[in-house]
Amino acid sequence: MRTPALVLIVSLIVPMHQPTFAAGWWSLEDRRMFPGSGGSTVRVSVVTIDLRQANLRGVSVPFAARSSVGSTELSVRGLAQALLKQPRYRGKEWILVNGGFSSYRVDVPLGLLVVDGKVYSTLSKEKTRRTQEVSGSDYSQLRWSGVLCQRTATSNWEIVPAARYTPGSCRHALQAGPVPIEPISRMAIGSSEPKLEKPYVRTVICIASESRIKVATTRDATHLLPMAIWMSRPEASGGLGCRAALNLSGDSSSGVVINGAKSPTLIGEGSFPLPTALVFEAK
Repeated sequence: MRTPALVLIVSLIVPMHQPTFAAGWWSLEDRRMFPGSGGSTVRVSVVTIDLRQANLRGVSVPFAARSSVGSTELSVRGLAQALLKQPRYRGKEWILVNGGFSSYRVDVPLGLLVVDGKVYSTLSKEKTRRTQEVSGSDYSQLRWSGVLCQRTATSNWEIVPAARYTPGSCRHALQAGPVPIEPISRMAIGSSEPKLEKPYVRTVICIASESRIKVATTRDATHLLPMAIWMSRPEASGGLGCRAALNLSGDSSSGVVINGAKSPTLIGEGSFPLPTALVFEAK
């Protein structure tokens, strides 16, 4: 049975869609659109984070919720509720983003997860079975083809090929895929992808520069090809100017919670349990 406090927290996290909003280290554009497959229009929310004023880290959902693996089935919504009750997060600004995919349990990561140098889950080396990526690239060798990596040596964030990952090279690392945009702004999705794959609601993380990361969360199901085309376009041409991008878990697990100055804002459904998440916090 839920406690009154938990019920209150749940009532605060409600879906909202608002015009462009900026709050120092982050901004929200909630009315972006791009042309999808078959003449459709895809609505998308874009959160931009200034890494000069914020930190990013990946987290294991069970450990972030102060629970244990095998006993935790939390979605983005559920994890946000858990964080709001912790002193570290209560009364502070942070942004929570759904992470990667699940393995044999919903709270066990599929592929690499490194948090502050500690390896929670090892690299998945499953060979690609997809037909949507452009062949002949390091990013097309493995099914879960990319690693969001904070380089140990430089602290810079990159999206590196999972097939080229070296243990110890990333202080934080999260494996997912596919990689729709390879460095630098190179399309990595084949032209046949819309014919061969189903469209889904998506969360895609984008490296725009050394100091800017963007998170694009669609409100409509989309193929990756039109989304990648839009995200790779320069900002001056209406795109996001992504140098590289990584597809995270989607569908009903896709969601972003912004705990700003007012009550938390949920973007997307964020209702399906997941094993990993990304947390942005002000420095």
